[in-house]
Amino acid sequence: MSTSGGEVWAEWWRGRGALDWDAFIGQRRNHAQEYVTVEIQEGTLRGQMPKTWTDIPMFMFQGIPYAEPPVGDLRFQPPVSKAAWSGVRDALAVGSMCPQLDNNAASGDEDCLYLNVFGPETALQKEELKPVMVWIHGGCFTSGFGQGATPNYYVDQDVILVSINYRLGLLAGGSLSTEAKIENLNENFGEIVGCDLRLPTKEERVEGAESIKKFYYNGSDITLKDNYTTALFDSHLFFVEGLEAAIRSMSQLTSQPVYYYQFSFVGPLSAYPGGPERVLNEILDEDSDSGSESEYEDGVLEYDSDRESDVDVKEDEDSAASGSDHQDVIVAKSGRSNPTPEQTSLLTETWKEYDESTPYYLEITRPLRLKTSLFEPYMNFWLNLLPS
Repeated sequence: MSTSGGEVWAEWWRGRGALDWDAFIGQRRNHAQEYVTVEIQEGTLRGQMPKTWTDIPMFMFQGIPYAEPPVGDLRFQPPVSKAAWSGVRDALAVGSMCPQLDNNAASGDEDCLYLNVFGPETALQKEELKPVMVWIHGGCFTSGFGQGATPNYYVDQDVILVSINYRLGLLAGGSLSTEAKIENLNENFGEIVGCDLRLPTKEERVEGAESIKKFYYNGSDITLKDNYTTALFDSHLFFVEGLEAAIRSMSQLTSQPVYYYQFSFVGPLSAYPGGPERVLNEILDEDSDSGSESEYEDGVLEYDSDRESDVDVKEDEDSAASGSDHQDVIVAKSGRSNPTPEQTSLLTETWKEYDESTPYYLEITRPLRLKTSLFEPYMNFWLNLLPS
């Protein structure tokens, strides 16, 4: 199975109202809806048979439970496999998103461990196995949902796409305080950050947290002017370090090649054109009255959906996005073989496999760039701090 990372799309949907999922994925509804049933280990599922944007038949099973609802005695516990059901279960609509804040209001439901599966009609004939990609949504483990994945392009390329929900925030095992709690963060940094470090004793976790504060903040008190540093540290703690540890372990434990990439393209049509540094610099302009929690959140999370662009900008965005999607499909289809067998106008680099001595990664931007040692020296610090 090939795993594809997802961008942080959750912010895009904030304040946009109900999501018309059928409209979003571009399904055609000019004729009577077709249905299809499949047998899985837990029972029978009924899904739909719409078409992709290019009129290729596509099966669509939505809201498939992959675990028992994590409520009651199952709250804060590892997921428990879903029990079998009798009869035919409809998989015609997405399940609830997991609990999260949406415009400072709670939304979602704890009964949220659902997945969605999309694929070409030919996969139902069971004549041959198809490549599978799993889309794991972003959101810093505080927001997002699996129904943000767009399956059309992948299904057109004869690839099955799976998207999932997963528990977020405190229900996922705890989360770091935000900038709104900066005073409390300064006073209790060791306890707040230490609880998220995989070290055996409380004393080691507190000491580890103090090492983090010294490394990222030179041991000084944190202020609102450190917002970018705090966002960077938060990202490293909750995402990048774990990913690096997983990549290292995979390269050590498997005889198969491991390929690593970073999607870094930022353009005029991106949610935050200019990148996060520009957003935070605007927020922290010393001539403004910024600094309150509401101003900070509005500045970071607001998405300008009315931005206009010319043809060149659209082509630039499409080229980067198409290159990324095309690369994903090649990796999914190639399995253990070379994901860049030849260079094209989109694939302008040879993607070399990752190993500890030469930790290659492909930076997906315009143009593609082959690099080594992602986020060095930050990851060297974490490697020395935490056990693998």
